[in-house]
Amino acid sequence: MNNKTVYSAYDLLSIPVFDPVWTVPDLLPAGLAILGGRPKVGKSWLALQLALSKGAGGVFLGRQLKKGRVLYLALEDSPRRLQSRMQKLQWPCDPTIEADFIVLSDFLQLIGPFHQNGATTLRDSFIKAKGYQLVIIDTLSRAFMGINDIDKNQEVTKALAPIQEIGQQLDCTILVIDHHNKGAEGREPNPINDILGSTAKAAVLDTAWGLYREKGKPAANLMITGREVEEQTLSLKKDFVTMAWQLENPTATSPLQLSPLQEKLIDFLKDNGRSGFSTIYKTGGFNKGNAWVALQDLRGIGEVNYDINTSEYYV
Repeated sequence: MNNKTVYSAYDLLSIPVFDPVWTVPDLLPAGLAILGGRPKVGKSWLALQLALSKGAGGVFLGRQLKKGRVLYLALEDSPRRLQSRMQKLQWPCDPTIEADFIVLSDFLQLIGPFHQNGATTLRDSFIKAKGYQLVIIDTLSRAFMGINDIDKNQEVTKALAPIQEIGQQLDCTILVIDHHNKGAEGREPNPINDILGSTAKAAVLDTAWGLYREKGKPAANLMITGREVEEQTLSLKKDFVTMAWQLENPTATSPLQLSPLQEKLIDFLKDNGRSGFSTIYKTGGFNKGNAWVALQDLRGIGEVNYDINTSEYYV
């Protein structure tokens, strides 16, 4: 069938059915996705949290992720600000986490604005050449520097179309962070209709995430829709100490099977009581990086607690 340009109905119906490749099971498949929301709602924190979970092979919003290489285009952050955010999220200094970052000045040199062949460079020199499974673009407007009225310009569609195509071909998820229209406030939320300049962008989207939160409040809704994903809304809460997002009701998702390491960590805490991280991995004989990731996953699904005042874990 690869050499055909016209398929019969029989050809199409006889093709083996393959499940989508998921970056986040049931929430984020390969292809082009947008994470939209109002300014300061917590979109970048959620994206950075996803990058850590994917690069480490951890848990994200109650889903176990397969470890894979991540490229984060941090086009609104300096290295210093990125470091500060990563430290607040308790990102471990561990070389085994497969995540790379490019800030704006280097983006302009290495890739360039998407409407000036930057999309092609990203596709060929990074996604294809280096095997990234997840690319996060923070934010879309910075990736199109030089375009006036980007949110109504058809160049957006032309530049994003090859990114969507390569995402589907190479089973890579490209997650673009974008803003919601001001007019979205006060009306029924919709992750497609609320995207700024949604007509041009929605045409090439595979998945849309919309993050909705009242200013200053920890509770939020993550609304999800798309071609492969079932339309759904997740209730989230924000930990203002670590800035991480967690499911409001972890038991609402499919139950996770704990890994042998996670089970050993829980047993260690049951036997030894409240313990600091250094005590856990040294006394328990655990690998430092793996133990840290496993503990954060256990925190995310509510199996382990953390006392910020004493820096101790407990069950």
